[in-house]
Amino acid sequence: MREYDVIVPPPETRSPKPTMWDVGRMAGVSQSTVSHVVNRTGKIPEETEERVRAAIRELGYRPNETALNLRLKRSHTIGLVTDAIASSPFAGRVLRGAQEFAWERGYLLLLVDAHDDPTIESAAV
Repeated sequence: MREYDVIVPPPETRSPKPTMWDVGRMAGVSQSTVSHVVNRTGKIPEETEERVRAAIRELGYRPNETALNLRLKRSHTIGLVTDAIASSPFAGRVLRGAQEFAWERGYLLLLVDAHDDPTIESAAV
């Protein structure tokens, strides 16, 4: 196995991520109420909000970032398309600088090395 291979357990052994529906069920409220608490919208009674937040903590609920990004039409991803950066003597520093710049601003850096292939470059862009 290569060091960069990712081991993903089979679906039947993974525990499903808790959803807003699960949080609502545990807190005795609707999914809509959970959404209002998570997104800080609407007027939710303090006692209800506390129950929802307790259920969030207990279940380990985390909002679905992909769904949020689709709704807001943003990806928080910066793409770096290059043509053989690995052959540059400064490649490591360039990549580290780009990653730090992106990470400090809450973005993920996506790197594509096109290997001087215009088809790959065009697809990446």
